[in-house]
Amino acid sequence: MYIDSRLEFSVKQVVAAAGPSTNVVDLGAPVRKIGPGRTMWVVVQVDAVPAAAITASIQTSAAEGFGTSSTIGSVVIPQDAPIGTRLVIGFPYTNQRYLRMNYSAAGTLSAWLTDQEPQSWEPYPAQV
Repeated sequence: MYIDSRLEFSVKQVVAAAGPSTNVVDLGAPVRKIGPGRTMWVVVQVDAVPAAAITASIQTSAAEGFGTSSTIGSVVIPQDAPIGTRLVIGFPYTNQRYLRMNYSAAGTLSAWLTDQEPQSWEPYPAQV
């Protein structure tokens, strides 16, 4: 799977407590509604075994600072998920200009947006 560095939310990011991803994806102006036409996915990868379950949520906002944001999808990473576990969220057909991930608990994670069908595809229904 090819990963575009401009579409990476987290790269082995160590989240000490609940918080947002290191990177924000800017879709540019005018806002592009990504998803329709070509299926998009957000892939979240476990890079260290989590001590507790973590909810990884996709957030979108009109402003880069995410003062007002909406959650448009999420997945729960189970406690003790093995390193290398990949969870996939189908990207919704609605978004604003900026995208980021938000994590509910401590962990070490990578996350990216892709239009390539992820290996070991396994859908999760926990979308908001």
